[in-house]
Amino acid sequence: MVKITTLNVPVDLQKKYWKTLAALERFFFPRLARSPKLLSRAREQQLLNATYMFYAADLWKAKSAADKQAWKDAGAKCGLNGWQLYLKDKVYRVVNNIPGDAIPSLYHQYFVGHIKIESPASSILITQSHPYTWWEWYKKSGKKKMYSKQKITERLTFPFKIALSRKTNLTSVGPLPYCYLIAKIIHYYEGYLFYTEYPVDMPLVADWGYQEVSIDAPGGYVGTYELQLRLNDVTGEIYFDNIISEHGGTDFVRDPYCDDITREFFDEWFNVAMNWEPTNVPAGALYESIYPPD
Repeated sequence: MVKITTLNVPVDLQKKYWKTLAALERFFFPRLARSPKLLSRAREQQLLNATYMFYAADLWKAKSAADKQAWKDAGAKCGLNGWQLYLKDKVYRVVNNIPGDAIPSLYHQYFVGHIKIESPASSILITQSHPYTWWEWYKKSGKKKMYSKQKITERLTFPFKIALSRKTNLTSVGPLPYCYLIAKIIHYYEGYLFYTEYPVDMPLVADWGYQEVSIDAPGGYVGTYELQLRLNDVTGEIYFDNIISEHGGTDFVRDPYCDDITREFFDEWFNVAMNWEPTNVPAGALYESIYPPD
């Protein structure tokens, strides 16, 4: 037998009562339930960041025109204006108890890529493949949680440029020490298959700086390519940011600003790694995205 109960809500409390209820499934199991009040961790973080925005705004207003221009120049490197970059950076520093302001830089902004090698490791190789086509997922504008996929077609054309900003602090521990950003191009010539590598040769010890290599077409029919960050016979660490893989007027590198270089394969990114793939990461070596030290 079905049990039926009733509840008489006083008139002065009815508005509050109905606010606490939410309509759930209407067809298979129609019911009402208490409206959830708990916030997700992501929503809590959004609200927390919003509370710091006014604090950051007051600091921004107090900055000189020269300081604002420096932030504007740095933000242009990562697709933000000066205020947006300052806010993003300042909120991170406040949340993580880092005093003061960062010094805006043309070489790196906010998070950067970081590779560290300690004994027993002495090498590392991470790759980013660039086939003819792949699918990427993007958030639909104006939709809160709606994503769609689009087909990316990349036919390598020339001239082809690869580049990055870097800071290195490495020590040689073997006969062939090097630190490279490499474009490895597949091409076919006179019936043979070739893999030709074009490296950006980074010094083992250097402060923040920018390096690039311009590549002309190799002989024969050009196929696909991949980017590699390859270190050999070294220990220490390297920071990097603003990676470029540009041809035909478009930069095709994924995660150019190194916000999360460890994102690999998952449901939506199934035919290529979203960012970088750990081809050879032995014990003692790691790669990650971090907030750089001052």
